[in-house]
Amino acid sequence: TEFLRNYHYIKCVERQIAHTSSLRKKYAEEGDDFLEKRYKDREEYLIKELNKHKDMKK
Repeated sequence: TEFLRNYHYIKCVERQIAHTSSLRKKYAEEGDDFLEKRYKDREEYLIKELNKHKDMKK
């Protein structure tokens, strides 16, 4: 069903955000600005995607 597919997608994206966020923090601690920015951009993109799907659910 559409609801389950959407729910599964949202859960996958939430896991990706958590993973990306932890990598971003790790690179921030190591002082690697390039990789920190790259993961920050990815995290922001994933959050936008997540919100788009959550809005579709309503």
